[in-house]
Amino acid sequence: MSKGRFVTVLSGVVVAALVLVPAAIVLIASREKPSVVSRTTGETRRITKDQGYVAIEESKFILKIPPDWSRDTTRTTGSLIVYKSGGTTDQARMLEIYSGAIPETFNSTRLLPVAHASGGIKTGQVSERCHNFTKPKEGFGGARVSPPLPSAWQGITFTCNFSSQLNIAATANSATGYRTEIKGPTSSGSYTFVYTDHSGNPDFSIFSSILQSFRHK
Repeated sequence: MSKGRFVTVLSGVVVAALVLVPAAIVLIASREKPSVVSRTTGETRRITKDQGYVAIEESKFILKIPPDWSRDTTRTTGSLIVYKSGGTTDQARMLEIYSGAIPETFNSTRLLPVAHASGGIKTGQVSERCHNFTKPKEGFGGARVSPPLPSAWQGITFTCNFSSQLNIAATANSATGYRTEIKGPTSSGSYTFVYTDHSGNPDFSIFSSILQSFRHK
């Protein structure tokens, strides 16, 4: 091969490389870009898609919620974080996470037993509505009284909202009641999780799935 022809071929290779390399860089960059769904105000740090659910990173923990859920910034405070579905008010599903103390008058219509497990949460079987297994008290003249009443599910005591028709499930354990202590690699906290389902087809597996994804930092 002559010297002039060799230079021409080499120049062609360089030009081809210069054309292909930027395309490769763009392709690699597009693959490595995180799939950001949205951002919310408050403590949320990162939101990414993961196997149909959405991973949320808060200041002290990480958990996954359904893709049509979002943070309810109108109700979230320093000790309460609220996530809700995209449905209307009377059809919405909602998760409330209480950090520390809960209201003294707190009660629920269902109970989900939980336990701390390596920085996360192990869930049991959610109860049926508590009016099915809670005995109402008798008032004056034998009349039934059905205010919030003490009840128990799988050996765990809780307060049953006997007269409520709502589907409100709360977490609790036999050692510390509604408050569950969770310890992560660098921090710990005390939490109560409350799931409300106003839909026509209540689905408590959503509640369990979210809790099973919970990881404390």
